Amino acid sequence: MRHHSSPEISSEVMASALELTEASLWAKMAEDEKVYVEPTFELYRCYPPDTTLPKYFVKAWLPYAADTLFNVLADIPYRKTWDASVKQAYVVDQSPRDCMLDVVYWCIKMPWPFSNRDYVYHRRVAYLENAFVLVAHAGLHKDAPEVNHTIRVEAFASRIVIRSSGVNGCDVYVEYCDESNYSVPNTLINWGLQTGLSSYLNDLKMACANYAAYTRSLSDDAVQEIPSQLVRLRSERKKSMRRPSLRHARSYSVDEPDPTLFPPSPTHRRVSPTSRSARSLSAFALPNVDASTFFLDFAQDHTGLRLETDVFSKLVVVLGCDPGTEAAKSMAALPRGTIVVSLNAVSVQGQSLKEIIDRIRRAPRPLVIGFQLVHDDIVATSVLEKSDDAVKLHVHHSDNLHEYIGGRAPKAGAVLLRPFTFHNDVVVPAGWQVLEINGANMLELSLNEVVHYLRCNTSAKLVVLGKEDRPKLSLTRLAVSALAPTCASSSSPLSAAPPSPSAADVDARALRETLMDYGHVAVNLDNAQWVWTHIELLMNEERHFSAGPLIEKLEQFLGARKDNPVCASIQAQVDAKQPALALVKERCAQGMHALHEFNADADAGWRFAQTYFGVSTHWKPGDDGTIWLKLDGICEGVDIFNALAVVRETDLFNLWAPFCNKSSLLATLGRVELITYLSVAIPLMQRDAVVHAFGINATYEHRCVVLLGKSITEDQSPVNNIEFPPVKGWNADRMELRAFRALVEPYARNRGRTCIVVNVHPKCPVPMSLLNFTIKKMAGVLLYLLMREAAKVEKHSDEPGTTNQHVLRIQNDPFYAWLRLRMNKWFEHLDAGTLPTPLLVRPRLDRASSGSVYGTRIESQTNLKSAPTRRKSGVDVVRAVLDRVYDVAVWPYVLLALVYGYLVTPTTPLLHAHGMKALLTCVFAWFGVSGSFSWQARVNEHVMAEIQRLRFRVVVVALFFELLSTVMAYVWTHHLACRVSPSHLQLACSQRSPLEVRATDHFWMVANSFLAASFTVGIQILVKIHI
Repeated sequence: MRHHSSPEISSEVMASALELTEASLWAKMAEDEKVYVEPTFELYRCYPPDTTLPKYFVKAWLPYAADTLFNVLADIPYRKTWDASVKQAYVVDQSPRDCMLDVVYWCIKMPWPFSNRDYVYHRRVAYLENAFVLVAHAGLHKDAPEVNHTIRVEAFASRIVIRSSGVNGCDVYVEYCDESNYSVPNTLINWGLQTGLSSYLNDLKMACANYAAYTRSLSDDAVQEIPSQLVRLRSERKKSMRRPSLRHARSYSVDEPDPTLFPPSPTHRRVSPTSRSARSLSAFALPNVDASTFFLDFAQDHTGLRLETDVFSKLVVVLGCDPGTEAAKSMAALPRGTIVVSLNAVSVQGQSLKEIIDRIRRAPRPLVIGFQLVHDDIVATSVLEKSDDAVKLHVHHSDNLHEYIGGRAPKAGAVLLRPFTFHNDVVVPAGWQVLEINGANMLELSLNEVVHYLRCNTSAKLVVLGKEDRPKLSLTRLAVSALAPTCASSSSPLSAAPPSPSAADVDARALRETLMDYGHVAVNLDNAQWVWTHIELLMNEERHFSAGPLIEKLEQFLGARKDNPVCASIQAQVDAKQPALALVKERCAQGMHALHEFNADADAGWRFAQTYFGVSTHWKPGDDGTIWLKLDGICEGVDIFNALAVVRETDLFNLWAPFCNKSSLLATLGRVELITYLSVAIPLMQRDAVVHAFGINATYEHRCVVLLGKSITEDQSPVNNIEFPPVKGWNADRMELRAFRALVEPYARNRGRTCIVVNVHPKCPVPMSLLNFTIKKMAGVLLYLLMREAAKVEKHSDEPGTTNQHVLRIQNDPFYAWLRLRMNKWFEHLDAGTLPTPLLVRPRLDRASSGSVYGTRIESQTNLKSAPTRRKSGVDVVRAVLDRVYDVAVWPYVLLALVYGYLVTPTTPLLHAHGMKALLTCVFAWFGVSGSFSWQARVNEHVMAEIQRLRFRVVVVALFFELLSTVMAYVWTHHLACRVSPSHLQLACSQRSPLEVRATDHFWMVANSFLAASFTVGIQILVKIHI
């Protein structure tokens, strides 16, 4: 990288970018100018005292993995496919000393009359503290000269931090400053940002949703170039280089070795693939060299070496050579398993296969590669273990195992579609499953993920194939009751069981003794009784994600020791509760499948639809023409406890859910399991459903609460004494709720993510395409109304003598006392930072995070208390006097009477009258949008920002309606009225005076405005009735 200016982007600069994630920084932003506001996106502009250029700051939350968002932004070929503003972009140069530093050329298209702008900037990326960090500064480079008719931006700097938050979401922080030379007032810039950013964010979300499909179309080499994988790998390598035992290893460099790190050693034998003279190696010095070490010269760019990483030693070894290349000429000296030890006498110890290949490609020729022979073949044996129902193989990338496998219903794991002949040693029959890859369980993953595991790099992998011997669990009709522990103390696992304690004692003990993390528990003879006791306690706590794996561990342990009296005693206890245990394991599997559905990555298949009031709506096609919907948003300013109460009280849905006219609780089967009846009434149609739902407490395992359910018939009911309400009415039918999955992921007491996934067949005589379109556009309102109802619960919770039904349930139902104790304990651990690392839904991705603004897991100390706190801001908001006009729903009629009574009369000039009429229609549209929401919503800053953008769209529609109605009224009055009249009236009509014609025009103007006013009043009344 020569002949260019290189701005310094040091490691300290990269680390300082993490200050963007500090809440104190964004608290100060409240004093700066807010340019664009959404519930999960805020854009600020400030003017630092030391410069005349404005700085822009962005903080946002997106319902996508941090890796996905980083790839969408940093993958230049993919960026060109979705970002319409990109005219040209490419990497100009890359540093040979630091693979994380490169030079980028970027040209953006500007609307007329502006000229295009281009940038040449030096960019450095890193993965620090579970976050992707990208820092860029403007610079120069000889290979990126200025272009005609394009303005070069010479002052530019940006810092971007992308950090994971939760199961599937990420926080984004941006600091940006440039000198684009726009001679435009800030007012116009703000207008441009407000009108363009919404569309850009929609395009960004669409690109994130489609990135998984894009990666499946990539070649093997391109898959290894995915930006997030490279950054994670290189950052991890840099960490390993800092370890004292590896301080002599040098990555990302082809410089001569440092003599202080590599002591002198004698000259070693050399084998040259060509007949030219070898250079002297007297200056080369390498550690750990012996008679088995030798060197080869390579003069051509294509060496012909085929390398791979050995599974066990993790060393880079020779797999083979391409025919007709320099390496092929020395096949005798390069047997399979030869270790690569150096490049140009610089040790490659600790470097990955990708880094070594990259260095070989970029190194100047001639290139000297050091090899080391081993007496025992370093490459593992192809077939490691083999039995009648399983085989463990050492699979190479060239074996193309991914071409032999297909999906396994229901979208879990992969199976061989045809026999797989492996190195002529073994033939694996069709139908065998892919059980493990490099120790990772493949049974819970989709086909796309299994293929990705096989193709993500060219290293050899340990693959376990076997028969499908895991029995499928069916839904039992036995509800889980409170399970009493059978041992006296967790500290004495073999003590005698006391008398059965009360339910309150079981709850107290479960709260006191259950562990946060059971992943490290290994069952043995000494703790088997303790494990069984804790399984019962976990079932009492509804922690199925910990209980399920622990049950499997215990069953495997007991199954191999049936003759042991202690194991036989525990086995009898297990057998007595086998139906409940089977139900727990099945629900654990259902919960894991649901967690995958909440993701927006490889296998999810979600397509972005829209964002409404901060709620992102995604969809994907389902069976029978139906669609799956996913509603994802941040619930901010609302106590998570109250949000859970609104979701649990299903018989109160008719109080807040739109068009829900009836809801009732049919049966309570457990603490978090119920059967409920819901009825939805819309014009000319009524649909109902009986829904069976249950919850999983995953706060310690995945830091969330999962709710699962679906509609059932009387034959599918878990209990027999439930009377299903009959279907009544000629226009009524029972719809099919095929799946309902909800996730509540708390980030603080008053902030959390809420995600709902649903698939429903309404069984109505409406084209499915039209129905799906309507559902996609309106579904986002449901989540917004749920958040608003939770805010009402918080508002009324402190009022004496309140009549709010949710508050009364919280006060009187023992479940909420049980829940509050557990939430207080969990938030205390969150405050202290003692929660265990969340279990990974996708083992290869690390999504634990801490310290952010949107979706943060560790809030400021003022927000995290050991007991619930009450927000006073929602109660003490001062309502403007003018805002109370909206309480009178007939205000459009009053305004209509004033305008046509004093400002527009039959004597008013026609052109002036039409102008006043158009203005009146715009007023109805502008203020009618705000009147469709409650005053509590209007005082919310984020909601008002969304209303402001909605107003402009409605006004445009209103103007179109006004133009169309005016033209139609004019044509009728002046041309058609006389022609369609009876013959005896046509003469009188044609002889009308101008005043009579003007009076007719006035009548139609009043009628038109009355129709607009009635529509505005009707919408407000309808919204207030149903919402």
